[in-house]
Amino acid sequence: MALAKYHEEIAERWLTNNSPRLEAHMAGTIDRFPPRQAQAGEVYLVRDGGRMEDIEVCAVGSPLLINVAYQPDIAEPVIECEDDTGRLRRIPTREKAVELRFDRVGTRRLQVASSGYVKPYIIHVVEPFHVEQLPDFASLIRGLTDNPPLWTDESFISFRQQLKITLDRPEVPALFVEGLDEYHLGLHFQERCLPSAKDRFQSAFGALRWFIPYSDIARLICAYYLYCTNEFEAAGKLCVAGHSRLADAIDFFRIHPLRVVDDVKKTRSRYHGLPLLIAQSDVLCFQAVQAIRESKWEEAQELIAIARKDTRPNFHRERAFRIDIFEACVKQMIEGPDAARSLFELLSDCPWIGIAEAAQRHIKG
Repeated sequence: MALAKYHEEIAERWLTNNSPRLEAHMAGTIDRFPPRQAQAGEVYLVRDGGRMEDIEVCAVGSPLLINVAYQPDIAEPVIECEDDTGRLRRIPTREKAVELRFDRVGTRRLQVASSGYVKPYIIHVVEPFHVEQLPDFASLIRGLTDNPPLWTDESFISFRQQLKITLDRPEVPALFVEGLDEYHLGLHFQERCLPSAKDRFQSAFGALRWFIPYSDIARLICAYYLYCTNEFEAAGKLCVAGHSRLADAIDFFRIHPLRVVDDVKKTRSRYHGLPLLIAQSDVLCFQAVQAIRESKWEEAQELIAIARKDTRPNFHRERAFRIDIFEACVKQMIEGPDAARSLFELLSDCPWIGIAEAAQRHIKG
């Protein structure tokens, strides 16, 4: 016991005598190596292996798995989210995904931050919805398709108002309704040959593409938009071959113009089409594709000629090139390969890759 006490007194005396010198030495060391201040840097969220966009859609009740991408020398990122219980704050790790789950439909705000850098996101939580199955929506669309002469400014304004009232439901997101409204505005402006029609179509695609996994009509409109812009490969990923005239027309360009599909009529007979307004000229072209598939060359030629009359080359440039392909195919089958070869050669230099590839594919046989 005496020895232990002696050692303790020696330690206390050493600390008393040397603490000022030790503190001065440590202060000098700290001044020489100041602590590094964490820097703010770019951070972003990753979903399904790809960088998340500013707007995302997820199904209600399903887990939303997100990772955080950031540089190793920046301030530790933090995720903040408005969930069903309030504001949620998570500190993620580089290796483990953060799981968020929403039990009610609606719009949520999400952000990831690193010191002063903040990246915001909007999450639309939806249930798979089928607006085309709503009786009011179907009758509203058929009211215009069954009476084309009523497609006037007054009837269209009434249609837009009824459309918004019909789709004013908690399960139908406002962004989706906005996309449908923009799509029909694009159709109306296109019929009047207004330059803003393309902007309306593009805006509709930008709004509806988020809902492709959750709504059939969103998928169909986006596929039709891609077809109208001659992006046939992208459109083909959204349409199952043989399930609609649109799918047949897409297949016409991306596979081979004169390829015959034997089971098209059988498949379509079991498929109930969605009520969707499209340009009358495109309807005629879809019918021409069907006639070509069935080797009804004169009928196809007549349909294409009518579609050509409603097409202004300077305004409907993409459609005009598609009609050129139809005419070349029919010309070849009626007058022989040599009569249409020069047309296909001209189309092989078309500024739209989808058209050029279809023409080159046809020349190669």
